[in-house]
Amino acid sequence: MERGQCPEFAAHYWLRGTDRAAVTAFLSPEKLRFIETTKLEGTVATNANYLVYFEDGVLLGEEDFDFFIVKVDKIVANLL
Repeated sequence: MERGQCPEFAAHYWLRGTDRAAVTAFLSPEKLRFIETTKLEGTVATNANYLVYFEDGVLLGEEDFDFFIVKVDKIVANLL
């Protein structure tokens, strides 16, 4: 993705992949907007079969787990 296409996105994120066309095709304007506005605290990694979201830290109780699950559900709903 070129800086001129989505400068705000390009200033905060980097993309890697062997198939550049597939990566940029996956990132629709809606997905880019979600990523830019959500300001995720963790790392999203994906390929053709998996989407992984990781945040550094410790989940101390049931409320922390519930909050994390809600966050991941939102990510999945907007990126898949």
